[in-house]
Order: sequence, then structure tokens, then C-alpha cells
Amino acid sequence: MSLKMTVGDLKRQLSGVDDDTEISFAGGLTFYRFKRWGDNELLLEFTEAQAATSDSFKRKHPNILVSFCRPGEFENL
Repeated sequence: MSLKMTVGDLKRQLSGVDDDTEISFAGGLTFYRFKRWGDNELLLEFTEAQAATSDSFKRKHPNILVSFCRPGEFENL
């Protein structure tokens, strides 16, 4: 699957799915909102904030592209 998706792609993926079907997100992320991001882009936001990773972490784990932190947990990092 591509890293980019259009609204049309999403509509095709959801065609035939009942309106009351629940959507879950893998990895424990919590949906927050859709936000318009420019004239031709919609951003899907999650409640969890993107956590900063150190350069040494990135070198040790080059395949991890992003990490998330529960709200209010930055103080514990």
C-alpha cells in the first residue's frame, strides 16, 4: 500500500461497509480528528503525541520511523 491515500481511495476501501461498523487503529492509537491541511490535503490526527527520539536511538533502531507517547507522559521520559 502506498504511503499516500486520496479521499477517493478511502471511499473505495470503505464501499460496502455499514455505517455503524466501528474502525480500530492498530498499535493502540486513539483517533482525535480530521484537520484540513491546505487546499488539497486532510490530516488524520491521533490523541497520542509524536515523541522525539534521540540520535543514538535512531542509529540503534533505523527501521523505527516514529514513536508516540500517551498524553501527559512526556514528563516521565
